[in-house]
Amino acid sequence: LVWAGRPGIRPDPGQPLPLVIYGEPSVTRTLAIDALDKAGRAWKTACTASSLNGLRAAALAGFGFIPHSGTLLPAGLAIVPPSDDLPDLGEIEFVVISRGAPDSPGAALANAMLEGAARLASQGGL
Repeated sequence: LVWAGRPGIRPDPGQPLPLVIYGEPSVTRTLAIDALDKAGRAWKTACTASSLNGLRAAALAGFGFIPHSGTLLPAGLAIVPPSDDLPDLGEIEFVVISRGAPDSPGAALANAMLEGAARLASQGGL
């Protein structure tokens, strides 16, 4: 996971870090808040959204910083360079295990994810 935002945006060390995050429950939300709390970094929720498009729009508008996968970064967003003002978010791994027929729902989900990743890679997103 990385911190991302509008290209050129940098955190203000004198202000609470504005977060652009999913509502609860969310793995990235929990990891970001836990990392900030552990580092003693003040933060505030600048925007919550239930979709990636909503988070992307808020981050592009400069509302704040989004914790996100660095390899699947939405178009237009940039990784914020590491600094003392942004704690490391660690790593997470997503795994899809499909058991059953090739036309099962699990297989369809796995194929859709792989096709999406391939599409992002071809667009320079991976």
